[in-house]
Amino acid sequence: MAAPPGILEVRCAGCGETLEVEHGLTEFACPDCGMAQSLPPE
Repeated sequence: MAAPPGILEVRCAGCGETLEVEHGLTEFACPDCGMAQSLPPE
């Protein structure tokens, strides 16, 4: 199933869970394992 428009699917570097992240968000934490992560700016 594809993510809704405006959402990116990324894999958590800690637990491997697939996360849905809003476009433009560069820093976030996994809700499952709590690992802080970052994406490059678009």
